[in-house]
Amino acid sequence: MRNLDLEENQITDVATLFFDLTELEKLRLDNNRIRSISGVAEESKLKKLFLHDNNLSSLDLRGFPNVWDVSLENNELSTINLDGFSGALIISAYNNNLTSTAGFKLSQKIHLGKLSLAENKISNIEGLRDLENLEIIDLRNNLVSDITGLSNLPSLETLSLYYNRLTNIDVLLKFDQLETVYLYGNPDLITNDDKTYDETFYPRSQAREVIETLKSRGVMVSFEIVNPY
Repeated sequence: MRNLDLEENQITDVATLFFDLTELEKLRLDNNRIRSISGVAEESKLKKLFLHDNNLSSLDLRGFPNVWDVSLENNELSTINLDGFSGALIISAYNNNLTSTAGFKLSQKIHLGKLSLAENKISNIEGLRDLENLEIIDLRNNLVSDITGLSNLPSLETLSLYYNRLTNIDVLLKFDQLETVYLYGNPDLITNDDKTYDETFYPRSQAREVIETLKSRGVMVSFEIVNPY
């Protein structure tokens, strides 16, 4: 058996349920009441793992080396451990209880290309520093104020940061591959417009300078004008 769909049931426990199903490539367990996936056969051939809309509070993916698409949205996750994990091109974990990205700090390289951590409570993103293959990051609706933790991501193309607490965006100038960045909804990021305000009293903000530089490079920047007064 390669595909197994068990979504939208009342499953709470998967312990030993899939112990012998080592040939599974796609497993759907979404929309259940699962709190742990310890029963899913590790070292399996799983490539797609759908666990969204469950009651998971923590997750360790090290036992799934072949997984490349992991769906974890709408759980209760406070930790996700990727250290020792070698798979995944796509991980989606929006709308959980994550407060940091510490579990994403790696001792090895992985080919994670797309990561969605939107709608969490994340304030610290230092753990993303090692994910150098990331091309798309969605961090909207979090509590992020400092994005220097993204400085070592040379492949970054799309970055969503709207509705956070950004105060400085200088690091965005380091991304040579950047194509799109979303910044609106950051009230502490002063982007005053010098066409409206006299620069003698209201100097052009550093953030606005960064935005103009990005736009001159062809980057699509979505933001709103915020004045300090």
